[in-house]
Amino acid sequence: MSNQYKNNVKEIKNTLNSLLTNEFIPKYNLSKQNPTNNTYKQNLNRTIADIKLNLNNLFNTSTKLQDDIDKTNKRIRNLGGKINDIKSENANLKNTLGIKDIENDTSKEMKYDYQEIYTNRYVRNWGIVLLIALLLLKKPV
Repeated sequence: MSNQYKNNVKEIKNTLNSLLTNEFIPKYNLSKQNPTNNTYKQNLNRTIADIKLNLNNLFNTSTKLQDDIDKTNKRIRNLGGKINDIKSENANLKNTLGIKDIENDTSKEMKYDYQEIYTNRYVRNWGIVLLIALLLLKKPV
């Protein structure tokens, strides 16, 4: 779609450049040099009409392009709304099923690691205390 518009604009641009440089300027100069000659005026008016036609074509192309952009933006907004609806539906389903989102940020991992280390040391320390208590309570034979 975009290549069609690019090619159309390029074609109009080339046509306008050709009309302005090859036809309009010489005919304009001839009509100003000979203001009484109607043939020069008619040729200039035809060239002006061709230029206006090309400018109208450029305007129409611009309008069609803007319409396509508006339609595309509308489709994108619709898709965005549908995506948000599906996201909220998925979140509701996760809540219903009891699935929690797991966040893997470093602070939570560090906290978990610290708690695990603390628990392991706590158990080890209590194990040592109980072992010493058993050894002390045990009577030598």
